[in-house]
Amino acid sequence: ASRPDQTESEFAAPAAAFDVQYKYEGDDTWLDAGRVNADESGWAARTIDDLDVERKVVARVRARNAAGLSEWSGASPPGHVTRDARPPPPSKPALELDGDEMQV
Repeated sequence: ASRPDQTESEFAAPAAAFDVQYKYEGDDTWLDAGRVNADESGWAARTIDDLDVERKVVARVRARNAAGLSEWSGASPPGHVTRDARPPPPSKPALELDGDEMQV
C-alpha cells in the first residue's frame, strides 16, 4: 500500500525483508512462514520446518521496504517437500573396554 507522502526514492528502495507464506496443494488457507531479512545483495532464503513429506507445497512472498509492502507474488509451482539435507549431529562416542582392547 502506498502513502500520499511517499518520495520517489522510497519507491525505488530495495526490499529489506520478505514475508513468506505456504500452503499444501489443494488447500485454500495460506499459512505464515515468517519474515526473512534480505542480505546486502537483496537475496533471502527461508526453510520451512515440519512439513508433511507426503504432500506438495506451494509458496508465495511479498517484499517490504521503506515504502511499505508489495502485493503477494503469484504462487510457486507445486513442489515436493524434501527432508533436511544435513544429517543430524553424531551421537556422543562411548568407550567399551574388553579385556586389553578398547572399542569406540
